[in-house]
Formats: sequence, C-alpha cells, structure tokens
Amino acid sequence: MQIRHLVKNRHLAKSIADAAWGRFLSWVRYYGTLHRVPVIGVEPAFTTQNCSRCGQRVKKSLSMRTHLCPGCGLLLDRDHNAALNILQKALQGTVGQTGTDEEVSSNASGQPAATRRRTAAPRKQAG
Repeated sequence: MQIRHLVKNRHLAKSIADAAWGRFLSWVRYYGTLHRVPVIGVEPAFTTQNCSRCGQRVKKSLSMRTHLCPGCGLLLDRDHNAALNILQKALQGTVGQTGTDEEVSSNASGQPAATRRRTAAPRKQAG
C-alpha cells in the first residue's frame, strides 16, 4: 500500500495526516531534549496576519506572499513576518524563568511546557 493512495480516501486522509504530524512532533521533542533545546508550543492563530512590529492585523489571502502593514509600513515576506510573531509568542511563554535546577515554563497558549532538569558536567580531578 502507498500512502499517497490512502490519503485520497477522505475517511483515512485525516487520521494519516494526524499520525504523521504526531510523529514529527515526537521527533522534534526528542531532539530538543537530546540537545537541551526547549521546544515551546505556540498558538498559530493570526501569526501570518498580525504585524510583527506594531501588532496590527492585516488580512490577506493565502496567495499574497508579502506582508505590508498600513500602520507602521513594515514590508516583509509573509513567512518571515509569521516567524517573528511565532518567536515573540514563544519568548512570552518563557518570561520569568530563573535558571534554577528545575524549570517549568508555560508555552504561548498558557499550557505547561516540558520540565527540564539541568545537570552539571562532572569535573576532572587535577593530578
């Protein structure tokens, strides 16, 4: 069986796509933990429409590939603007972290993020 034929079946397409997305997220979390990089979930609503500089909502169709804000004049590629909005939301979810041994933060949607425990590398004895 080939997946491309299965996704043509509307009953199977959603579950196949959901399974693939779930596996992708599992790998992202795994490698984030492995390399001690925090993975923060961000609510995607309006990330492509809100201006990353002033916050004004600029409605646009999917075919429009540039973001031009009438409020502040910011001109960016649509994806670049969205990436800046996602970064801002992620950073808002980490405000207040103190760098203690165990950190618990919330993601941009207010849900608890993964807990991390920092461990110090063993010191070598001089000798």
